[in-house]
Amino acid sequence: MTEVAYSHLAANPKVTELIALAAAVGSNCEACFRSHYEKARASGLATEELLHAVNVAEAVKGTSARRMSELAARKLGATPDALRGTQAAVDQALAPADDECGCGEGASAEGTTAVDTEPSCC
Repeated sequence: MTEVAYSHLAANPKVTELIALAAAVGSNCEACFRSHYEKARASGLATEELLHAVNVAEAVKGTSARRMSELAARKLGATPDALRGTQAAVDQALAPADDECGCGEGASAEGTTAVDTEPSCC
């Protein structure tokens, strides 16, 4: 950042912290959010002002995420709703067809753990 831009932002700490807080939300940086939240509160920003900044950041981030899902759906030949399915729907879509894995038992997710997410027959 140039000195001119930095000195301009530094002259208005409330604006600086609103921008930084929104950027923290947009980049999913928890440590940044915590730090800038404290600075924003110390600068005198009200809860409503902080909520507005967070809502704007979430809207921007949500639009980006939605468009990425739409692109992925187009490339995969699926609907965007299919990408928002449950884990069971994802597992079913990715599971081999009956006996496709060659074990004679068909694909089964039974017996899996959080660490072992592969079907138990494979």
